[in-house]
Amino acid sequence: MSVNETIDFFIADVCAGKHNETPQTYREKLRYFTNFVTPNIKLSSLNSDVFENFRNHLVNRTQKRRGSHIVSGPLSPFTIKTVLTTTRHFLRWAYQQNHISIDVTLSVSIPTPPQPMPKAVNADDVDRLLKAASEHSSQCLRYRNLALIYMLRDTGGRVGGLVTLEVGDLELERGRAYVTEKGGKSRYIYMLPSTVSTLSEWLKHRCLLEPQDYRVFTSVKHTGLTRRGIYSLLRLLAKKGNVYGRYNPHSFRHAFARDALKNGGDLSRVSKLLGHSSVAVTSDFYARWADDELHEFHSSVSPARNLKIISPTKD
Repeated sequence: MSVNETIDFFIADVCAGKHNETPQTYREKLRYFTNFVTPNIKLSSLNSDVFENFRNHLVNRTQKRRGSHIVSGPLSPFTIKTVLTTTRHFLRWAYQQNHISIDVTLSVSIPTPPQPMPKAVNADDVDRLLKAASEHSSQCLRYRNLALIYMLRDTGGRVGGLVTLEVGDLELERGRAYVTEKGGKSRYIYMLPSTVSTLSEWLKHRCLLEPQDYRVFTSVKHTGLTRRGIYSLLRLLAKKGNVYGRYNPHSFRHAFARDALKNGGDLSRVSKLLGHSSVAVTSDFYARWADDELHEFHSSVSPARNLKIISPTKD
């Protein structure tokens, strides 16, 4: 079988019963490998050096994709690690299923990247996105776009949960919504009155798009916005609003987590608001602080703040 054909079997096997986002994530990571070896090459013809050569290829790349564009620059250490981890999983599965005769991943180490700082959307850029949302597109779509940005900023929810969110999942009078996110896990996300108000206005105008399903965020095609549709929408608003920083949906989640912690939220409750499986996940991914942030925090909490300055007595 070719590499591409084997990947189809691999995803069908390891992703059976999993959320639709999981197979897509596997395919995106494995695309690096198929492009490296060519998709139609026979898997059995790969030599024992293929995984090490692939690792070196990723480390030495000088171009990467950003959105729909190819830009100059190396892959991030985090991207290299996740791509290699996924590829190793695939190749070891192929070996266990007798698609290849040797485990080509043996003795090849995967570099451990330094822990990156959270990639949060800037508060000023959120304001620019809101302004662009209020001014561009039809009146109906303006209400939708504003409601989407408010929910991203206010809830810390994952984009997968917002994509599948249905009108019946909203409990606006209680300021919450019931979402189903990665792994098929469901939970409540909570909303401030300003977000509830913006959502309510959108729901009054939603019928103008003649929706054919119950998804909250309807597209002009009469069905719910897809994940790609939300990315494209934010990209358009960023262009209209002259936003040059981060604006992808997950950057709103990063910003929510960081701001919640900065505003005094404890790890336990912030972890619950984010839908993390444990406090350790929240700590590892979001409770990271730059030197100037720690310096500022120290100034506000040090018990020495109230000490009086006393000069030594003279003899």
